[in-house]
Amino acid sequence: MVQGDRDSVWRAQIPPKMWNLIWRIYRSCLPTQDRLNTRHVSCPLHCELCEHYVESDWHILFYCHTSADCWKVAGLAATPKSRLACFNSVGATLLDVCVDEPESIASRMLIIIWGIWKNRNDFIWNQK
Repeated sequence: MVQGDRDSVWRAQIPPKMWNLIWRIYRSCLPTQDRLNTRHVSCPLHCELCEHYVESDWHILFYCHTSADCWKVAGLAATPKSRLACFNSVGATLLDVCVDEPESIASRMLIIIWGIWKNRNDFIWNQK
């Protein structure tokens, strides 16, 4: 991966408040239940939204039924789905989307990811 490829992520047209989340995903430091447990933080491993699977960044952003529904409603279900088996991190998946897809699609995808994470946090912390 060359520097020019990495720069394509930062050219996406998204509001400034979303960049911290994208940076955390890109650096593999999103505080999911699974990642917190590996850091010895005592918390349940299961996804709070579906209560069936371990909450990893892959699960919460793509595989959980709530996020899968978001991708379908947005008409972008095929965009991440075609890449999920090809990459070993969510950050690499996002990078590929930002490099290969038009800027409008990449930006929409990043905004949806932010919305999924925000809704997850509202559910966990505010019971909304």
